[in-house]
Amino acid sequence: MVFDAYREDDSVAIEVVDRFKKYLAMGLANIVNFIDPQVISIGGGVSNASDIMLNGLTDKVKKHLPFKDGNIGDIVIAEFKNDAGILGASAL
Repeated sequence: MVFDAYREDDSVAIEVVDRFKKYLAMGLANIVNFIDPQVISIGGGVSNASDIMLNGLTDKVKKHLPFKDGNIGDIVIAEFKNDAGILGASAL
């Protein structure tokens, strides 16, 4: 997994994750500009690497906002991480 390689200081994995976080931050900045959410919840497979994903993400989002003093709310990892779909389906 890319995040395991990232934790082992693999240079390619670091580049991949950093690029992913850059584009994620750009997308989140667009969401903040349009709907100004109080909380942004990140789920799915990347949520299993919350230590990596959340590190510096707020600052990266702020860099892409037109107003540098804007509040972006909280960026958190979804409570059920990658299991939300499975849990929802089992509740049916």
